[in-house]
Order: sequence, then C-alpha cells, then structure tokens
Amino acid sequence: MYGTYTGGSWSPPYTADQISGYNGAYNPAGVKIDSYTYRYFLRDLYQRVGYFMDWSGMPDTWLQDYVNFSLIYCGYCGVIPTDQYGVIPQWGTLSGWGIYQQPNRLSCVNTYFQRPLMLIGEDCELLRLTPDLRGLWDVIDFYAVKLSLVSKAFDMSAISSKVSYAIAAKNRAASQTIKAIMDKAQAGEPLVVFDKAALDIDADYPDKAPWWEFHRDVHEGLILEETLDAMERLYHQFCSVVGIPYADKRQERTVELQARQDAGGTQSRVTQMIDTLERSCRRVNALYGLNLHVKMRGGAADAAGTDSEQSDAV
Repeated sequence: MYGTYTGGSWSPPYTADQISGYNGAYNPAGVKIDSYTYRYFLRDLYQRVGYFMDWSGMPDTWLQDYVNFSLIYCGYCGVIPTDQYGVIPQWGTLSGWGIYQQPNRLSCVNTYFQRPLMLIGEDCELLRLTPDLRGLWDVIDFYAVKLSLVSKAFDMSAISSKVSYAIAAKNRAASQTIKAIMDKAQAGEPLVVFDKAALDIDADYPDKAPWWEFHRDVHEGLILEETLDAMERLYHQFCSVVGIPYADKRQERTVELQARQDAGGTQSRVTQMIDTLERSCRRVNALYGLNLHVKMRGGAADAAGTDSEQSDAV
C-alpha cells in the first residue's frame, strides 16, 4: 500500500513518507508531515474510493481486494493465464508501444511464476480504471497530505487554547496570594477579598501591582471550528473529484451554479471510470470466456442522480 521496493529504491508513484524521507537526508524541510496522521488519512481515503465498484461474475479464486487495490494504485490490473492457478489477476510492468502510443506488453514476475513480455490482447489482457493508466493514488495522496496538515492545525489550536495566563510574582508572599485568589475564582466565588498588606508594595509606585502578568486572548488562536470546516471541505472536494457520495452539511447554502458544477463533475469522473472498466471487462471476457462485469454501486449512482435532480430543482 505504500509503494514498491525494487533494487534498493522505491518505484513511483511516491508517497509523502518516501519524499519526506528522501529530502530529509539532504535538505531538511521546514514543514514536517506527521507520518502517522498521513497514513491514517491515506488509509481512510483509499477505503472510501473502493466503494463505487460493484463487481459481478468475478471468479471465486480471485481476490477482489487485490483487484481493487491494483486498479486504484496503478490504474490497471493484468489478467493472465497460468498453468497452476488458471486465469488470475496480477499486477505487472507495462512496456512497449502500440499503434496508438499505448503499452502493448505486460511482464509479471511473481514468487510462484514468471511471465515476461506477454502481448496484451493475445497472451493477456488488462483491466483499466482510467484511460491514461494512472489510477487514483495521486489524488488520494494529495488530499491525505492536506488533511494531515489541517489535522495538525486542529491539534495546535486545541493546545493553544489551554494557554491563558502567566504571572511572575515579585516575592513568595505575592505568589501565594495570587494562587489563593485564582483557586477561589476557579471555585466560583463571585468576589475575592485579600489583605493588601500581604503584598510587598513598592513605595515609589504604590499603585503598581507587585507582579508581572502575561495574558493571551484565547480566541486569537482558537480556530477549531475553522479547521473542522476546512477538513469537511477537503473531504467534500475529494469525494467530488473521485465521484463518490458525501453528505455535506453546507448543502443548504449551495447556490444553483455550484450545485450544477458539483453534480456534473462528480458524475462525469465516476462514469468515465466505470465505462473504462466495463470495456476492459468485455475484452477479458472475450479472451478467456468469463462473465466479468462492473457497475456503479447503488449508493454512488443514487447520489449522482440526486445531485443532478437537486440542481435542476434549485
């Protein structure tokens, strides 16, 4: 899930962990990405993406999770014949050039078998998620980084909200008096009276308190609501780009133009991916005599249709 390691180096596409690790050895960056938070959002977004693919006719010997991951990560998944395991899905390396500047060869090197330089369309076939064979991992990685940064901003805001007062007392008596006043005030007493003689008042400045006070306005750094709203906007943008449903609490404030743009963009992306997959399934079925099909899962299809109906009704 985090890349392919071959010959002492990582193969693309690269994730934030790999890029940060590489850059940190030579040029430490000023902005650090929390790897734990980044992996959390990477996993969360990946699981959301696999929602819209509703498979039928997939052989029982195939692992659907493996097929979904290969499609989302690479943009394709090979379907190859083997002597021992029959026709199976396999992630391989593309090479060669066809008449339409598309790769025409697939090589699969596995612990259990080796099938180099198979001719696509004759020796094997490809399931494609996107026409450009890029998948969706770059989109998942892009938004995982953004959500990780926003999440860190939320943590910083929550911690900053705890910092309110710092008081430097002139002497021990002043320190104890201040603590007693604070304890009574926090206990809910509306009025606290203390002995002025307990404080060491400077004779030259009798009106000046014998302590130094640092007070910070908590609301200046308290942006919890803003960060939560930014996180929700990022989730909404991600789901719109990929084409999966998302319940937006700001939907009642959506204007007509924005509603039409969201519905059109969401529906067009997921429709293209399903159409590309279904065309690939037909080629796989023709080569191997299978009955493999894929369609948009009901929730995603209903959401796309609902968005379109709502935009027409605005």
